Order: sequence, then C-alpha cells, then structure tokens
Amino acid sequence: MLGPSGVGKTSMLATMYDQMESVVVREDLQLTPDPDDADELDRKIVQLQRLFATDGLKPDMAAGISGTADWRAFDFALGRRGKKPTLRLEFVDYPGGWIEDSAGSQQREWVRGLIRDSDAILIPIDTPALLERNGLWHRSRNRPDFIHNMLQLALEDLPSPRLIILAPIRCERYIRDGVSRQMLGKRVVEGYDKLLGHLSFGRLGELAAVVITPIQTVGELEYHGSPKDRYLPVFRKQQADAKYNPIDSEQPLRYVIRFALRLHGDRRDASYFRMMRQLLGSDRYLLEAANAFATGCKTDEDGFLILQGAEWLTMQP
Repeated sequence: MLGPSGVGKTSMLATMYDQMESVVVREDLQLTPDPDDADELDRKIVQLQRLFATDGLKPDMAAGISGTADWRAFDFALGRRGKKPTLRLEFVDYPGGWIEDSAGSQQREWVRGLIRDSDAILIPIDTPALLERNGLWHRSRNRPDFIHNMLQLALEDLPSPRLIILAPIRCERYIRDGVSRQMLGKRVVEGYDKLLGHLSFGRLGELAAVVITPIQTVGELEYHGSPKDRYLPVFRKQQADAKYNPIDSEQPLRYVIRFALRLHGDRRDASYFRMMRQLLGSDRYLLEAANAFATGCKTDEDGFLILQGAEWLTMQP
C-alpha cells in the first residue's frame, strides 16, 4: 500500500477484505485471515458502517477510520475449502507520514525496501482531490511526484515482474455514466504522467504491469464540496436511507491473483514464483478455482483500464 496520510490506504484495505470474503465464497476457495488481523479489519469495517448511522443526508464523519499509528502486515491464507492453505498473501499498511517530508530517513528507507520486496504495489488515489477544481489539491493530497520518486528509486534494476495498481477511491460521484468513467481514467493518466512515463521505458516497460481500478470505497456516499481555501472534503449520503455498500473493492485482489497465475504459468525463468508453481501444481483444483476468481477482473469497462503489461495479466492454460 503506497500513499500519504489520509489518502485512504486503510479504508481501501478494510473494504477489500470485506468484499473479497463475499466474492470468494462463490468459488472453491477459502481465504482465512489471521485471527488478530480479522478482528482489526472487522473493527475498521464497523467504523465505516457507522458513517451511515445518522438520520438525513449528513453522514457521521467522526465515525470514520482514523490514521494508522504504526505499520502492520495483514496475513491471509488461501486454499481449497476444508483443506490446508496452500498460499499466503500479505498486505502491508503503514502510517502515510512515513513517506512525507517530515519522515525520517529510516522510515523512508523502510518503505522503499517494502516496495522492492513486494510483487504488487497498490496506490490509493483520493479522487475528489484529483478531479475537483481542476486538480488543485492533487499534488498536495495524493503526492504523485513523491510517489514517482519513491518508485524510481525502489524499482532500480528490477529483477522480476511487478504489478502496479492505481486505485481511485471515494469515486462514487465520478462514475455515474460512461462519459464520467472515461474522464476519470483520463485524469488518472494525466495526474500520474511522470510515473507512467517512467514505467513505460526499458526494462520497466517490459516487466511492469500497470492497471487502473476505481473502487467505490463505501458506496452510497459522495463528495459534496470543500472550502475554497483548503481541502477539507464534505460528503453526503446519496439518500437518507443509504447504507455501507462498497463496490469493486475486491478487484485489486482479482488482479493480484491474475498476475500471480500468469507468473505461475511462465516457463521462461524458473525463478519466477518457483515455490508457487510447485505448490499450485500439486493442487490442480485450487489452481482452477483461483483461475475462475481471477477471471472476474474488470478490464476496459466502468473505468477499469490495463495501461501496460497486459501480457503479465494473460493467464496461461
């Protein structure tokens, strides 16, 4: 998870966990979180649900998720139902302040090391900051230049493929129709032009898959405005009886598994996911179930785009 304070990393992770539980149940897959991690994420989901506990259109913004105080890894075991887990996924969250100007060199180096060691990098984007007032708050809120610099350093001499997910969140207001969804994708590309330009050249262009996955973080809650002098967003419920209803939050996980399966099927370099190939190869049913789950990736629809590296997202038979 790569993003500054307040951009929505923890909310994205919590809703992704919440929705992937309901989606995975349709396949012969069992996603089992570490018990302590499950408790923590469940508490965060309850906080998001409480946004809708008020009467009328004004949500209870005080009930939202507060900033992360320290780094934490959230572990999930993946396997067939009723069987010993075969694969482990780890999502890492940390205080956004660790990549900001006030961060110490040790904190920034820790984050760079995390990026180097991660197979997938999820970048949440505060959509109102990107789109409102012609992107007035984008550079200060989403820090695209800093993220570009961070990835530039962390991905030097890239030894193996990486998946980079640009995830506009809090985007409920901006994907009401096809024209709006196309505009959102265009503005993401414009807002991260330096990063995308860097990722498109040389070895990075060969090994980096880059996708855009809009996420309606809580659903039925929309940006409603902000003071003229600073970014202090106000949100409103879409109707008085609106409820917590995230949409597409599981899509990053679908892409992660689709990316992993592509590497699993690659025979050009035995170092790519060698252990994963051995494990999944011994459990064909798990491979088929994971394949079915990954097939649910949205591409070229509803604002979802594969910008480069489509070959790393093409699953092998």
